[in-house]
Parts: sequence; C-alpha cells; structure tokens
Amino acid sequence: MDPSAVISLLLVGLARAMILFIVSAGLTFVLGVLRVPNVAHGSLYMIGAFVAFTIATAFGQSSAGFWFALILAPLVVAAVALIIERGLLSHLYQREHLMLILFTFGLMLILNDLVKLIWGAEYRSVTPPEILDGAVTLFGFNIPRYSLFLLFVGP
Repeated sequence: MDPSAVISLLLVGLARAMILFIVSAGLTFVLGVLRVPNVAHGSLYMIGAFVAFTIATAFGQSSAGFWFALILAPLVVAAVALIIERGLLSHLYQREHLMLILFTFGLMLILNDLVKLIWGAEYRSVTPPEILDGAVTLFGFNIPRYSLFLLFVGP
C-alpha cells in the first residue's frame, strides 16, 4: 500500500476518534463529578446532532448555518441536560447506582423515541462550509480539511 495513503488514513482515523473522545470525555466528566452512571449520555449527543441539523437546515445548509449550529446545538443540549439533572436526576442521588443506571437507561429509551417522533429515523447530515470542504496537502499527503478541523477542535 502507498505510504501516503496509510498516513492519510491514520490521520482521518484519528480525526474520527476525536468525535468518540469528545463523547467519552463528557461521560467520564459526568461520572467523575456527579457520580452518576449516565447511560443516556449518547442520546443527548444524538439530540445535539439533530438540533445541529435543524439549525443548519433553517439557514439553508449554508456556511453560516454550520457555524451557528456548531455554537447553538451544544447550548441546547446543555439546557436539556440541565433540565434532566435538576428535574429528575437530583432526586435520585441518594439512591444506589443500580437505580441510577436503570433510570438513565429508561431515559435513553424515551429520548431515542422522542428523536424518532420529532425528526424521524432517516439519516441526516449537515453540509460543512466551503472552508472545510476539500483536502489539504501536508508533507505530500492529502488530508481532508474537515478531519483537520476535528483534530484541532476535539482536544
């Protein structure tokens, strides 16, 4: 295999790993600080993705829509998470971890079904802006700009 292809694939794989890092860092933060094993954490991430799609679509999938979605979607998810934490989870903190796991598992099922009701079960995507479209040549290797963006935003 061509060495440039291997290095390009490694960098793209690292960029995709940044997405998982962001999710796992949030899960670790919630477990470490609040001592809540939140099984519904992935559902909140999914809600953020659909909210980002909705915001970007409201702007006609334009470049401005992408950047507004990048800023506003995490704020919307933070508000939803705050409502869940203050309204539901805070009453269960004195209970054992099994109760919290069961509660957040049920919450995950409810959130997943709410997303299906609101947005449907079809695949959705947000068009990245032109500045993140295409590839950059670094050291003779073609690396997608969006992957480089993820590498810088992820950590």
